[in-house]
Amino acid sequence: MIIVASQRRNAEELARHLLNAIDNDHVDVHRIQGFMAESVSGAFEESRQFSQSTRCKQHLFSVSFNPPKHEKVSTEQFEHAIQQCAEKMGLQNQPHVIVFHEKAGLRHAHAVWCRIDTENMKAVHLPYYKNKMAELSKSLYLKHGWQLPKGHLEQAKRNPLNFSLYEWQQAKRLDVDPRVMKQALKQCWENSDNRQSFENALSEYGYVLARGTRRGYVATDWRGEVISLSRWLGVKKRDLKAHLGHEQDLPDIEKAKAAMDKKLIEQMQGFDRQIRQSHAPRQKALLASKDKMVKFHQKQRQELLEAQRERNVNEQEIRNARHAKGILGLWQRVTGQYKNIRDRNHIDAYMAYLRDRKERDTLIFQHLNERQYLNLQLDSSRSNMLKEINDTQKFVFSSLTSENSKEINQQLSKLQQAELTFNI
Repeated sequence: MIIVASQRRNAEELARHLLNAIDNDHVDVHRIQGFMAESVSGAFEESRQFSQSTRCKQHLFSVSFNPPKHEKVSTEQFEHAIQQCAEKMGLQNQPHVIVFHEKAGLRHAHAVWCRIDTENMKAVHLPYYKNKMAELSKSLYLKHGWQLPKGHLEQAKRNPLNFSLYEWQQAKRLDVDPRVMKQALKQCWENSDNRQSFENALSEYGYVLARGTRRGYVATDWRGEVISLSRWLGVKKRDLKAHLGHEQDLPDIEKAKAAMDKKLIEQMQGFDRQIRQSHAPRQKALLASKDKMVKFHQKQRQELLEAQRERNVNEQEIRNARHAKGILGLWQRVTGQYKNIRDRNHIDAYMAYLRDRKERDTLIFQHLNERQYLNLQLDSSRSNMLKEINDTQKFVFSSLTSENSKEINQQLSKLQQAELTFNI
């Protein structure tokens, strides 16, 4: 399992994180041991007070244990891993807290030790703890036969700008019949009587009027193709000037391309909103199912806990009844029966503890399976939406032609990546 460790101060902040029931489906305070306090915040405050008599500022050692996504890890296995961690760091006799979190069908554990050795009033030294935790993590993967993590994700696959030369060429090579294009340009010319109306007509077909470097009056399309109007329209330059005004009043090709890029980006953002809106009902229904499932699971956990408590009370009464009172009780002590009964009661109580823990693990694993199945649907819904958005981005990015398109790409890519961050 992945193990993340850190030396901590800010006891109140850490307690809030461990007890955060808003961002987690389930929070289970599994153990508070070695402290006088009976709450997590109280235990951490106790640790902080111990540290006041030392020079130690980071008086807590916090470790999270995160199993592989599709593995079911029992409470006993978590406890063994935590015990191994304590032994590696020399913290096996230190007060500690264990809290389990569940979210999105995944379960992980947090263990926090007080570093202050109260007998010697000094902090337990934790040299090379990151290396030791890495060794422990690897040993746990090998021990349980889990597939070792492959390391960092391939970030390049997440970048919508990272597409092949073939994809870029394919997007640029859109077959347009030149006869249709020429007819469209002539129609724009014939149906306009000034520059403004001509520009409006061109925009309907995806063209922007501009000033060329070699030929004065040109139009450029969304692919960056520059078209000479005198050649395609068969109109002389003086007629173009009379109709459109002086060529120096027109934007140069680069500005025209930048204007077209802006329109493409605006269109893409519109597509982005449409895609999100189309997927919103499905995601809303799944999120409602998630909330309903979490509440139902919490109810089942509480019912099991109450049933176990009631059963434990009844079983304790039965065990207590085995010890006789009065003269018969004295006889049990004299004959040694009392010790045998006491030992039997201890064994029965421990077996009851193991039984209860197994019952809780069984219910937890059932809930994890149900939550993971729902999470697959959530992930699928998100992936489909992101694929549609990514495909739209890729097409638009490959179509930007102005010199400042690189800067536009970077800014828009950052914006989109920020908008596409999900945490369900």
